[in-house]
Amino acid sequence: MLPIYEKIDFLLKLNNLKQNNMCEAIKIPTSTYSSMKQRNSKSISIDTVRDISNFFNLSIDYFLNNDVEKENYQKFLMEESNKTSQEIVQKYNILNENYKKVVLNLINSLIEIQENDKL
Repeated sequence: MLPIYEKIDFLLKLNNLKQNNMCEAIKIPTSTYSSMKQRNSKSISIDTVRDISNFFNLSIDYFLNNDVEKENYQKFLMEESNKTSQEIVQKYNILNENYKKVVLNLINSLIEIQENDKL
C-alpha cells in the first residue's frame, strides 16, 4: 500500500516531470506541497487530490485506493493510458483528411511551444 505522496512521486517520475510542474499547474506553492509531503500529511484536501488527478488525467480513485500494491500501479496506468489513446485514435479516425492534417499540425505546434517553454 502506497501513501498518496509516493503515488504522486511515481507519476512525476513516470512522466518525466518535476514537482514544481505539478504545483504550478494546480496552483499551490511548491513549498506548501513539499511541507505536506515531508510531514506525510493526511490532511490533503479532496480539492487538491482532484486537481492532482486532473493534472495526471487519472481517476481520483487512483489516489484514494489504498488496496492496490505498487507493482499494480504501472498496470493501472497503462490501462488508463490505453483507454485514452484508443479514444483519441477513434476520434481521429472519424475526421476527414484535411482535419487530420489540422490535428497533426496543432500537435506539432503544441510540442514546439512546450519545448520553447522549457528553455
